[in-house]
Amino acid sequence: MITAMAAAERKNRLASAEAGRQAIKQDPKLWAEKFSGRKPNMERKAKIIELLEQGLSVREVAIQVGCNPSTVQRAKKISSL
Repeated sequence: MITAMAAAERKNRLASAEAGRQAIKQDPKLWAEKFSGRKPNMERKAKIIELLEQGLSVREVAIQVGCNPSTVQRAKKISSL
């Protein structure tokens, strides 16, 4: 019985989420605003490039900036260092 209630609740949540998405899709400008992705942090990217130019390793830069090494590698690739 508890499993059936959980399945019904999940179905209701998914239906509500889909209804919300459909409502937002009616306004293309609002859709683009809501689902445009995270804005790039240019300040952090500049700090990463600065530290890489000083000769620090990817891991050292990641620790100092407080991000993942993959973020440092993406910034490095974009700046073509």
